[in-house]
Amino acid sequence: MQGIAYLLLTLYLLTPIGISGDSTFEAELLQNTEHCKIWGYDFSVKGFTDDIPQSERSRTNFHAYGLAGKDVPVTQNSPAMYSLKTLMDMNGEYWYWSTAV
Repeated sequence: MQGIAYLLLTLYLLTPIGISGDSTFEAELLQNTEHCKIWGYDFSVKGFTDDIPQSERSRTNFHAYGLAGKDVPVTQNSPAMYSLKTLMDMNGEYWYWSTAV
């Protein structure tokens, strides 16, 4: 992934926030695990790239949301923005987060 990536990792869940145009990390993770699921969020793209094979797509979820300090609903001029806690609550997962550069 390019730039600053925020990764949230539980036993079987990876949540990249800010996918940009590169899903190679997520594709490799899926191809090398059996049970991992990936929830991706990025309001600037339409989804994960074609790096993720169709055979692995069933373990991915994507939403065009952004990360913010508080929840802000979608408007005509801006995407929905959610706090980290809200995104993880929406996933129904307990979470741990770290920042990678």
